[in-house]
Amino acid sequence: MNLRLLLPLIIGGLLSSAPVFAEESTTKALPGTQPLTLEGDLAAEMVSGIRQFLLDKTSEAKQRRVQFWDRNLNSYMGYEESVQANRDSLATILGVIDDRPGTGMEINALLGYGDIRGRNNVCDVKSVRWQALDGVYGEGLLAIPNGEIIGNVVLLPDCDQNPELYLGLEGDLPLDHRIALHLASLGCQVLVPTLIDRGHEHSGNPDVRMTQIPHREMVYRGAYEMGRHIIGYEIEKVLTAVDWFEMVNPDTPIAVLGYGEGGLLAFYSGALDNRIDVTLVSGYFGPRKNLWKEPIYRNVWSLLTEFGDAEIASLIAPRALLIETAPAPKISHPAGQGLTPGSIEPFAPEEI
Repeated sequence: MNLRLLLPLIIGGLLSSAPVFAEESTTKALPGTQPLTLEGDLAAEMVSGIRQFLLDKTSEAKQRRVQFWDRNLNSYMGYEESVQANRDSLATILGVIDDRPGTGMEINALLGYGDIRGRNNVCDVKSVRWQALDGVYGEGLLAIPNGEIIGNVVLLPDCDQNPELYLGLEGDLPLDHRIALHLASLGCQVLVPTLIDRGHEHSGNPDVRMTQIPHREMVYRGAYEMGRHIIGYEIEKVLTAVDWFEMVNPDTPIAVLGYGEGGLLAFYSGALDNRIDVTLVSGYFGPRKNLWKEPIYRNVWSLLTEFGDAEIASLIAPRALLIETAPAPKISHPAGQGLTPGSIEPFAPEEI
């Protein structure tokens, strides 16, 4: 058989039969199907359908959460035992699963300048550093009251605020808003950590390409692949501080307070650790039905399946939880330069 002679005949036969096949495919449908007759932008229609499906599932999740909870309200110990599985579940999805090294606080100081960052008539302020995990350190300012220590406080500002602001060491914050100073004047030892901010100065390689991805998103992206989370890393910093407070002042009450992103961290920390006697959340608490609109560094895998803010609050009960209806920082991350779009909008008071 001479394939070189037959090849033109084969190709010609295929070409001549193509219209027949095409005509048959447009007039006949497979069993159990119908011809596609939709018009317009089918891709947009598909995206819209997916969006509505996910919104419906988010709404359904709120109604189904009850199946994950079996609270025993007969006693304190019974309640704690009944929600321990939920607390463990929250710790897992936040990535708070590593053993902490249990090291103490280190003073950051330059030789010849002493270790006092600031001093006034109510407290001394020192710059401190502590190890939360292997390779993960916390830094911040520690206000030590001049008199007897009656309470220990971790005060978490929004991530775009510096600790110095709350201690009156920089900025023009009104005196009655310098919360750390006020707490120190009442006899509280106050730690104000520095949080990873939303800037993008370090997001990229100057020799290759820089981006506008927020620092929090940069950490989130890498941590997510390893079953960790930027929220979890910063909670570990908070809980290591609680470890230290308990070690140096074992019988002194502990409070964790926060605003904005700091409010988020205070909220989760109070839910995970029952050594925290008082939790105050400002500029964060509210309904999470629009969590998908918030910045991706707040995204927690499967969170809404088991937890809304009300359920997380129930992990703090019966310990004290104070919720301030202050407006959250208004944040917008528009699309572009590689970052994931998202925004933070304050809740209306009636939503809280």
